[in-house]
Amino acid sequence: MTALLEAQEVTRRFGGLTAVNAVSFSVDEGDAVGLIGANGAGKTTLFNCLTGFDKPTSGEVRLRGRSLLKMARHKVVRAGVARTFQIVKPFPDLPVLANVMVPLIVGRASGDLRAQALAVLDRVGLAARAAAPSSQLSEGDLKRLEMARALATRPSLLLLDEPFAGLSQSEIGVLSDTIRQLRADGTTLIVVEHKIGSLLRLVDRVVAMDQGAVIADGEPESVMRDPAVVTAYLGGVPDAQG
Repeated sequence: MTALLEAQEVTRRFGGLTAVNAVSFSVDEGDAVGLIGANGAGKTTLFNCLTGFDKPTSGEVRLRGRSLLKMARHKVVRAGVARTFQIVKPFPDLPVLANVMVPLIVGRASGDLRAQALAVLDRVGLAARAAAPSSQLSEGDLKRLEMARALATRPSLLLLDEPFAGLSQSEIGVLSDTIRQLRADGTTLIVVEHKIGSLLRLVDRVVAMDQGAVIADGEPESVMRDPAVVTAYLGGVPDAQG
């Protein structure tokens, strides 16, 4: 059975710097995978390579057996891969609903776009804020809006880049519930996050990176006990209780 996503020997060099070094892993339909590593480990660069925002120096990325490497980034989205970003940048003067309608329009969706956008907002718990300008949203709600805009593209695979960054514990709890609901709906996820405790409660597998390479891949408890992972975190895991 073909995996949903396959990364094979993905390498990205910037001059003499190897940011991602021969990374290989696969993600099956319905998986929730956590991607961890210290700052500079190569996580966001790998995300960029998987989503068409950067091209690997070498290696291969396939979605359902189809190569993504020669596709423009908007075609990668249409193929079924969407992502969020660490820094959320909505259209601040537009209502929340219009922010979600934009990717529907760009993606050439047909039918009642307003109803479709409302349905997506309902999935992330923001339907009640549909008429509010996005500039009035809290940081936690902005993160959920970012997810909604990605979900509006109807992805087969959703990549979340540090969804908990800058959030309070209560906001993390709300967003965690949203992510759990996405999982229950069958959404396949890869999540980069430094708040390890919060991440481990959401995923069933962890891929750990250090200096651009994968150093562990497996069940969360096993990976977090791996000596190479502990060493990479300089003797401990940051935000382990987060």
